[in-house]
Amino acid sequence: MINSRFRKVGFRYYSSINEKSFSEDQWVDLIRSGDTATFELMFRSYYPRLCQFAYRSIRSIEVAEDLVQSVFLNIWKNRRNWSPRCTPCMYLYKATRNQMINYLKHKNVENISEFVDVSSIHTEEQTPEDKFNEKECSHAINDSITRLPERCRLIFLLKKEDGLTYNEISEILGISVKTVETQMGRALRFLRENLTEYI
Repeated sequence: MINSRFRKVGFRYYSSINEKSFSEDQWVDLIRSGDTATFELMFRSYYPRLCQFAYRSIRSIEVAEDLVQSVFLNIWKNRRNWSPRCTPCMYLYKATRNQMINYLKHKNVENISEFVDVSSIHTEEQTPEDKFNEKECSHAINDSITRLPERCRLIFLLKKEDGLTYNEISEILGISVKTVETQMGRALRFLRENLTEYI
């Protein structure tokens, strides 16, 4: 189990960090040299997204956090030899996916349903009817997404919620770009057909 201080305290914000002063391409060399500020910047940039990614399959906030924290701790512990063959973003998603697979194999979990987080749209002035319609629409979207086939649903969420490209999704899941495109097309057709009254 990851040290609880890691979860509760997290990383401090460094006033000296200028987040636009260097790109992700430079993160690897800086982290390999022991630059804690760069490591913390990478952590803050990806930790929430990776936790959500893990939670979709694990369905436990604590376990998802532990798995993602393990990814970052392993990078820091082995930073001198850290040499990913892809971008930091791709590496983090792949490493998190591997942690998830190992966890699920260990727990012998099958037929996992994934977490769906659809953000509500808030306006300053909403009538009770607006709020009811918004809630009803949100439920309909949630329900439609959860009824997508597992792989189709995961690809849709990686694209729409995590903002990943088709190429990135294909690398993370180990499938072809064509498969990603096909699954996204199926997801969009299914959602259009099931949400006609809200479109």
